[in-house]
Amino acid sequence: MILSDGNTQVTYFKNFPPDIKNIGLSLSGGTDSALILFLLAKMIKERNQSSFIYPIHGYDIARKNVHSYEATEAVINCVKDLLDDTTVIQPPHIFAYDKKLPITKDAYHAANYEYMQRRYNIPFIIRGITQGMPDDDRPLTKGDGDSKEIYKFATETFILPFGTVDKRFIAHQYKVFELDSLYKVTSSCIADSPEPCKQCWWCKEKYFAFKSYDGGVQ
Repeated sequence: MILSDGNTQVTYFKNFPPDIKNIGLSLSGGTDSALILFLLAKMIKERNQSSFIYPIHGYDIARKNVHSYEATEAVINCVKDLLDDTTVIQPPHIFAYDKKLPITKDAYHAANYEYMQRRYNIPFIIRGITQGMPDDDRPLTKGDGDSKEIYKFATETFILPFGTVDKRFIAHQYKVFELDSLYKVTSSCIADSPEPCKQCWWCKEKYFAFKSYDGGVQ
């Protein structure tokens, strides 16, 4: 993937291997992975490539009245509409976990990633992670890398295509590709509320880049 300073459109996934038939994508329902889904599907369609995208999403059943999988499904439907294509993106694999239980969220994800990779012969699963914000205090869980580790991993693999940039770059690409309709269905807030809390780190990062919260809320 070729990156610019964020002020121009860039060439995405130029060197992405054309022989990869099944592409796994951890689709959170947020702006980063939603943009990756759009760009991957766009690449496959433009190349007339015989590849398929398998979205994977895990949601926390401990969150009351909040269902992140709804945002994931809305993102998939929006991308299909934007590209007028219903064949590239496969039905999502959605699984539940409970952060209140002794089994960690990471363990649930690892098990489901392995299941998808084996079932569909997926060589790797792409994730939408960026560099965060200046003076980053991103909450890290077991297995997460810091900014330097994310940057290094992004330059060596296809797994973190946005690992070298922060969310302002993502926001600019939404403008370049005119993805306002996609932005409005994304969800970043992790609070136990259907409305953006404006206080969690994920809300703050979204506002930092887009100058609005989930749903375009100011």
